[in-house]
Amino acid sequence: MYKTGDRGYWNLYSGEIHCLGRTDRQIKLRGFRLDLDDLEIRVARAVPESEAVAIFRKGDYLIAVLQPSSLDVPSVRSKISRALPSYAAPRRIIVLDGFPLTPAGKLDYKALDAMEDTPTLKSMVPVLSRTEKVLTQAWRQILHLDSEIDISAESDFITLGGHSVLQLRLANHLSTIFKRSVSVKTVIVNSALQNLAKAIDNSTEAEDMDFRSSIYERPLGGNGVSPIEQDWFWKYKAGLGTSAFNVSCVYALDPAVVDRKRLGRAWNKIMARHKVLRSRYTLCGGMVRRTYGAVPPRARRVKRAKIRNIINAEFDLESEDPIRIIISSRYMVVCVSHIICDLTTLRALFKELVTTYTETLPIASVTRSYEDTCWDGPIDASITAFWKSYLSGIYGLAKPFPQHLRQSYAGASYVSKFLLSSITAIQYVADKYNLTYHQIALALISLAL
Repeated sequence: MYKTGDRGYWNLYSGEIHCLGRTDRQIKLRGFRLDLDDLEIRVARAVPESEAVAIFRKGDYLIAVLQPSSLDVPSVRSKISRALPSYAAPRRIIVLDGFPLTPAGKLDYKALDAMEDTPTLKSMVPVLSRTEKVLTQAWRQILHLDSEIDISAESDFITLGGHSVLQLRLANHLSTIFKRSVSVKTVIVNSALQNLAKAIDNSTEAEDMDFRSSIYERPLGGNGVSPIEQDWFWKYKAGLGTSAFNVSCVYALDPAVVDRKRLGRAWNKIMARHKVLRSRYTLCGGMVRRTYGAVPPRARRVKRAKIRNIINAEFDLESEDPIRIIISSRYMVVCVSHIICDLTTLRALFKELVTTYTETLPIASVTRSYEDTCWDGPIDASITAFWKSYLSGIYGLAKPFPQHLRQSYAGASYVSKFLLSSITAIQYVADKYNLTYHQIALALISLAL
């Protein structure tokens, strides 16, 4: 009403103004739109023993301050984690006996921000044990956290920015460090640093021996294939339109900046480093086996690239390298079969490409080949029992649309430009419902089909 920055509405029936908080307390954090006033209300409800709650932003994370100082911080963190989604959970929790106020009697967030930097606030339990210190370094490495971000014994992996893929990486990383089985289940169940440290310390020598015998001593080998590779192979053999199994990237090249010959040499050097990039897949006695091409794949330089043809050309797994690199005067096209490639693979290849092309750093030697990978670790009986129970009777459920066995992955590409008004509407939906553009795209395709 007076453009004070306060948000509210006028109730026409009672004639009263209802305040809804400040407009400047709506923020976008790591791609998610958050209302700090709404978060404070949720935290206050989740922690009823608190007398007051304040949440404010500090860089790329949130800090929650609660009153009084007698509150148990680990308990508060546990309750907040159940009340808020992981991306909205405060990274730090501070408890005080009283909040600073402005002369107008409002909460002074600037004063809280300044107090957060003072060493007098004991908001976290310090890291003490050797295992906790090792975990702290591992978390910083996996989460890419700088030294300014505090990690304490009560810190939570998800709250610090972790997710399911990073939990997989952490479990593998910790297994290597501690030379014992640190399962993904252990990492997920013990998201707090001190709990994870206790779980690792309590693991038995028998578990270590079982881990070494079942995992480290049974590598894939030169001709073995992983379960997911077998799955992809049979999809190819079924002739389901395998151009849908191509992982492709197209980059525009600036001739004034990019040296095409140098770029081609960089790719050739990288593809010669990784034997898996010249894999061939054949059937031998009913089993899928891997063989290798005599020479590594090489990048092709052409004057003009027919991009649509390149990315839609199917791979022949028995006679063709599962990767093709085409460099034209205007574009670089990278196309890889999904049987050996995913987003993580692409990131690793492009990281090596940048290092090799720029020659800024010596490229690290390959210390472990794909043949050393172990895929046949034992599955816990309780996990198998859960999924059998959870998925039982699923085919009897009603479907929103007719379901048939897929006959083919074949299809054609259809390109249509969005109107500006449509883009504006999509942006609105993404912000309002905390959706990614990828999720919206999938929903639109489902509706269209």
